[in-house]
Amino acid sequence: MSGVISVDDKTKDTQARATDPEASAWVSANAGSGKTYVLARRVIRLLLAGADPASILCLTFTKAAAAEMSGRVFEILAGWTTLPDPELAAILADYQGAPATPGHLVSARRLFARALETPGGLKIQTIHAFCERLLHQFPFEANVAGSFEVLDDRGASVLTAEAQRSVIAKAAAEAGTALGRAFATVLEAASDQGIEAALASLVASRDAVREFIVGAGDLTSGLRDLRHALGLAHGETAESLRARLASEVPLDDDDLRRLVDRLSASGANDKKSAARLAPILSAETEEGRAAAWLAYWTKSDGELRALSSLAAKAIRDGWPGLDETLEAERERIEFLLDRIASAEAYAVTSALLTLGDAVIGEYERAKQVRGALDFQDLVVKTANLLSRADAAAWVHYKLDRGLDHILVDEAQDTSPRQWQVIERLAGEFFSGQSARDVTRTFFAVGDEKQSIYSFQGAVPAWFARQRETISARADAAKALWHNLELTLSFRSTPDVLAAVDRIFEAEEAHAGLTQAKSPTVHAAARRLDPGRVTYWPPIEAEKAAVPEDWHTPLDHLDAKSPEVRLAERIAATVAGWKREGATIAATGKPIREGGILVLTRKRGPQTDAINRALKAAGLSVAGADRLALTSHIAVLDLMALADILLQPRDDLALAALLKSPLIGFSEEQLFELAHPRAGSLWYALDRSTDEAAVRASEQLKTWRVRAEHMSPYAFFARLLGPDGGRRRLLARLGPEADDVLDEFLAQALAHEQASVPSLQGFVGWMREAATQIKRDADLARDEIRVMTVHGAKGLEADIVFLVDTGSKPVHASHDPKIVALADDPDAADGAPLVWVAPGARKPHVVEQAIDTLREKAREEYRRLLYVGLTRARDHLIVCGTMKANTGSDRLWHELVGTALGTEGRTVPVAIPGDDFDSIEWRQDWSRVAAPAQEAATDAGGRAPAVPEPWLLQPPPAVPPVPRRLTPSAAVGFAEAEPAFPPVTALDARLDPAALTALDRGRIIHRLLQALPDQPPAQRAQVAGRYLDVVGKAWTEAERQDLLDRILPVLDDETFAELFGPSSRAEVPIAGVIETRSGPASVSGRIDRLVVLPDRVVIVDYKTNRPAPRRLDDVPDAHLAQLALYRAVLSRLYPDRPIETALLWTELPLLMAIPAELLDSRMAAITAA
Repeated sequence: MSGVISVDDKTKDTQARATDPEASAWVSANAGSGKTYVLARRVIRLLLAGADPASILCLTFTKAAAAEMSGRVFEILAGWTTLPDPELAAILADYQGAPATPGHLVSARRLFARALETPGGLKIQTIHAFCERLLHQFPFEANVAGSFEVLDDRGASVLTAEAQRSVIAKAAAEAGTALGRAFATVLEAASDQGIEAALASLVASRDAVREFIVGAGDLTSGLRDLRHALGLAHGETAESLRARLASEVPLDDDDLRRLVDRLSASGANDKKSAARLAPILSAETEEGRAAAWLAYWTKSDGELRALSSLAAKAIRDGWPGLDETLEAERERIEFLLDRIASAEAYAVTSALLTLGDAVIGEYERAKQVRGALDFQDLVVKTANLLSRADAAAWVHYKLDRGLDHILVDEAQDTSPRQWQVIERLAGEFFSGQSARDVTRTFFAVGDEKQSIYSFQGAVPAWFARQRETISARADAAKALWHNLELTLSFRSTPDVLAAVDRIFEAEEAHAGLTQAKSPTVHAAARRLDPGRVTYWPPIEAEKAAVPEDWHTPLDHLDAKSPEVRLAERIAATVAGWKREGATIAATGKPIREGGILVLTRKRGPQTDAINRALKAAGLSVAGADRLALTSHIAVLDLMALADILLQPRDDLALAALLKSPLIGFSEEQLFELAHPRAGSLWYALDRSTDEAAVRASEQLKTWRVRAEHMSPYAFFARLLGPDGGRRRLLARLGPEADDVLDEFLAQALAHEQASVPSLQGFVGWMREAATQIKRDADLARDEIRVMTVHGAKGLEADIVFLVDTGSKPVHASHDPKIVALADDPDAADGAPLVWVAPGARKPHVVEQAIDTLREKAREEYRRLLYVGLTRARDHLIVCGTMKANTGSDRLWHELVGTALGTEGRTVPVAIPGDDFDSIEWRQDWSRVAAPAQEAATDAGGRAPAVPEPWLLQPPPAVPPVPRRLTPSAAVGFAEAEPAFPPVTALDARLDPAALTALDRGRIIHRLLQALPDQPPAQRAQVAGRYLDVVGKAWTEAERQDLLDRILPVLDDETFAELFGPSSRAEVPIAGVIETRSGPASVSGRIDRLVVLPDRVVIVDYKTNRPAPRRLDDVPDAHLAQLALYRAVLSRLYPDRPIETALLWTELPLLMAIPAELLDSRMAAITAA
């Protein structure tokens, strides 16, 4: 029977030891073997053992993994709070391996609250998030800004580009300086694009550059080490070595003349050799002789000729010793050419490092000015902080008091720099010294076979190295340590796992998967479930026909291209499953679009073709997993709109906008408008009488008016929101555009926060640097996901199409531009760096380093295959296309086809428009598929519930949002300058008297707020002490004068109720009033409110200078404010009259406001 999960005793024991809270452990876990389960279980067991939630640090590779892990832990802990005692006791016994006591039950139920209430929560985060938190905690020790910001990729790219431009401009202007000479040298070695790429690569590798320079002592010493690594003697240059080519020729002029004569008298090939050699006899300089001698020896590609190409055998036989002389000369020239290449590489690398050091310095200064760090800085500065002798002791002391358990997920993808951080944290665990007597543990889990992020700095070899290093430290400290392996997969069926093992059985397939260089070994927990493994032979390209349209792009895919045919084959297969109601063999459940994953090695024409084909087949597709913001069609439409608003005569931009969903012209409408026009397209649109054109013209004019006075964010937010732009774009482009539009608005907001907002500035800012969006597929939408294997790391699906695009595993264009000359490429910190200039001859030592890197790339190519294969739960389909000239490296489809083709069964496949033979492979053909389930039933086998009638009704109209009403805006008071304006901060800066009045008003306001709460006999003493503090600049007479004005008001029986027990200070109010234009919201704060049994009194303090003494001089805004406050409170106290008054703090004077005056002001407000 299928559906049974079988866990063997060995796996149970391994899981128990891996989660033991008293032991440290290193776990090598196969794909699908439950790494997240083990991590979550270990965290919970640590909490059950009494660990403080704040003392646990769990480092994950991605934010998504951290969220999943955190969610799983909290879900378990939350469930325990409501479980019956018997059920919870059974669970705890399983976790702890011993019966649970009543005390255990109480503690377990409290864990959820403990974890929630821990400051900062459970520390389940990425290593970058941890480093950021640590640097914020120790900014002084780390020498970073206390409130630094973290640059995203776009921000870092912009600063890098600005630094490059600044340095290059300086170098060009100062040609006689070292920087100028370095720039001239680099300019001779590469094009502008090549220099930009090299500098960008140098900035990206600045940590390695820093290690190289600092390790050597300074740049000069580092260049000396580079010269040594390249095999150059002191003082050797390319020029001096070229001179040796001519000066050390083993034949004198007579011998050379004799050789030319004999070659000229020989056959056709020898005559050509004579023509190449003859110029050496007439050359007047050493450079000319060297050039002629090299021309004789080298082919057009720079390689040395064979002896048979230099002279015919008859000539060599007739010249005793010539063979030996030429052979020795060949070795000499080969040696010198390699030394010349080394000297040239040294020269251009020296220049580039000089230029790059300046660019890096400029980039660092730009970040310092902004108080910013990039992602690389977070890890590097944390590693440096933890290694500094003067700061590390303090940091370790603080961490020692709050960090007891470290857990590392996806350890194989952790870079050496990140390992330095982790190792320096965990090193204290096994040092034998701690501020507290606690058991401290380290845990790491990962899989070498899934290390596929070398482009992010991951080094697979470090997985085994760190395991040995930390294990040795634990053993030395006599700490309990486990080295464990998890091979049982809970994800895939036995057939899928057996196919994976068969594919990687051959040495050429599993080479590089692990340091042990052994085949993969998997076991299946779903041991009875049937699975499917299908191999489609790759589609080969047909002979290309001569294109009819010579303007077609070179990378355009025609209807017969292999990529399009494969995409249509995949789409037709899925559509057939959906049409026929096909089911998953192991479960019997219908195949869902959300259960299908299409994986490729990289994004490009193949993924685009698959997305198009799936959409054309009417299938639900999640869209691309990565989007370039500025190249997405939705953003291009919005940018076209911005271009038109800035430059209406841009016909191309206007045509694109008219065709976009924002306007919605058809091809025919655009042609009818554009073709007969005499002027610009804008002029034609504005003069057109066509109904659609008139609407478009009016809309554009409206947008143009808005753009003149609205910020870019406000403009586009209104365009995409109330104007319906988002709805129209999504209707045309699908749900993937939603993420794009959100990010576009986020960029508009970020631009406003970084600079003065303007549409022109925003357009330039958007085009200045590329912005990538990573989209996480929404599983709830039940859509087919098309992504790269890198993007699918950590994901799984019922059915996986693994697509081999046919590209070479290794290509010269992918070689790094900066190469480290290290004895051990897996530990290259501080190694000399060399720039591989485009088109330059590579020294032998550089060729060796590149060959090593290429071999590592081949190994990662095979690990990428492993990751792709193991994403499948039930059905794996391997397919692809075949290109010409793929080289000798075995491609994915070749590795799979070779392993499965001989044992698999050939099965004809017929889909609309395509017939081919596939290969079906099974480990055991006898496994029986589960009975098909009804598509209409849910997971529990129940028919779907009929929705309630109200769910089928359209929602009620959204009530209008009340406009916010302020006194100045209520009746247009802001247009007139008040006769008695309030004192502002600007007044205070310009006029010392105003400053005194402003201070006086604030102090009176504060005294009137606080003194009523003091006993009458103590008010003078309290007020005097207060004035002594805040009025130090005042004379004693001024302070006494203020007291003489305030205290009588408080002591006056006339105002006893105003400052009595029934009064309150600073009372916030909010309400809604009805006006002719609709409801309006009112909010404010009443300075003094008195609620008496027979009336309510509102008093507002005012600091106007000079203060009015007559009612007619009171500003209208003040009266409107009191009228609004009275209107709001009248609904709260309908049975009592509401009196109002203004207290002029400058005099002070309490002025009662007649109700009739407020009634007239309120009538004007409600009529607006």
